[in-house]
Amino acid sequence: MKRIALAKDLLVRGTTVTDTCHMAGFNDYSNFIRTFKKITGYTPNYFRIPVSKK
Repeated sequence: MKRIALAKDLLVRGTTVTDTCHMAGFNDYSNFIRTFKKITGYTPNYFRIPVSKK
């Protein structure tokens, strides 16, 4: 739960899903996606705020 909470925080700050996966302590990307969706009910991209293009 703590790693998923950290991942949500990183995603809201604009970190990529791949970087978030590793920064939150997950070694396997697909396991991260599956676990994240199971706990939150959403995919990581749902929490990610896209960086606006200038």
